[in-house]
Amino acid sequence: MDVSRLTFISRPSLVVVFVLAAFGTWNCGSSDGPNENENVDYSTLSEASLVGTWKHDSYAATTDGNRTELSREISWTFRKNGNATYNQGQSSNDFTWSLDDQNIMFGNTNQYTVVEYSEDEMIWRNNQGPDPDGRFYFVSRQ
Repeated sequence: MDVSRLTFISRPSLVVVFVLAAFGTWNCGSSDGPNENENVDYSTLSEASLVGTWKHDSYAATTDGNRTELSREISWTFRKNGNATYNQGQSSNDFTWSLDDQNIMFGNTNQYTVVEYSEDEMIWRNNQGPDPDGRFYFVSRQ
């Protein structure tokens, strides 16, 4: 077989094909990262307004009680696709989440109730913890 007679794609055409392929791959990437919120109304609590990373800063027995600062790093990253990650130090756990009225659900469990909400800070009541001294969590957006 005489390969010199085969028609090959010209170099400029080949460059265009590679550019289009690269753009298509980049454009189809996942948008489930924590900071993909565009046009979200942060003035009210919603699943969209919770998306992002929230750091557990302190806890208290009441919403206006003496706060105890955490001695370790704890954070939750909520994604708009319903997946989330809990980080504590070097360990992490993935889970699913949703918002049911004021309740942050982890799977089917009513884990936290949002007692106070603003764009960058929240107070959560821990509905699963037995410790009355640490029932309220103070969290901030990262």
